[in-house]
Amino acid sequence: CTTSTPTSCTSSRSRTTDPEKGTPLSTLLIVVIAAVAALLLLVVLPLVYVKNYIKVPPNEVAVFTGRGTPKVVRGGARFRMPGIERVDVMSLEPFNVSINLQNALSNDGVPVNVEAVGLVRIGSADEAVQTAVQRFLTSDLEELQRKINEILAGSLRGITATMTVEDLNSNRDSLARSVVE
Repeated sequence: CTTSTPTSCTSSRSRTTDPEKGTPLSTLLIVVIAAVAALLLLVVLPLVYVKNYIKVPPNEVAVFTGRGTPKVVRGGARFRMPGIERVDVMSLEPFNVSINLQNALSNDGVPVNVEAVGLVRIGSADEAVQTAVQRFLTSDLEELQRKINEILAGSLRGITATMTVEDLNSNRDSLARSVVE
């Protein structure tokens, strides 16, 4: 430095960087961002997709709600929109019901006790599945059996009111057909 003032003194070394190389910090930042993007693209997105791709066996229905009208999937698969759609699964497997009807009045006005055991299943027609979804979707098996028992007990009570005691004892097939209908 030829002058005595330090402010006017310049260093012979310049702090300029080569524009092709860039600063080491910016290169590291680009590498880190690229690695995070690759991780998201190759690991996280496929995991989200796999976790939200719902497969439904033929003996169940899955109901997707949250975007417009509910969508019912039986024996297939569908992608669930995370955070938007909810999926509820309902079994279509048959189950047993047992009805013990006490003091049901016959057509003659005579109180009768009726026991009925049956195998109940949800029909395979789309209309039957839609009806079951509306009525029983969030019910567990015990609650479903209780509801079905109440429905069938009411139906059985109505049928016994139209039959005499003799008809109830002699025409059990007719009684069973009436309950099924």
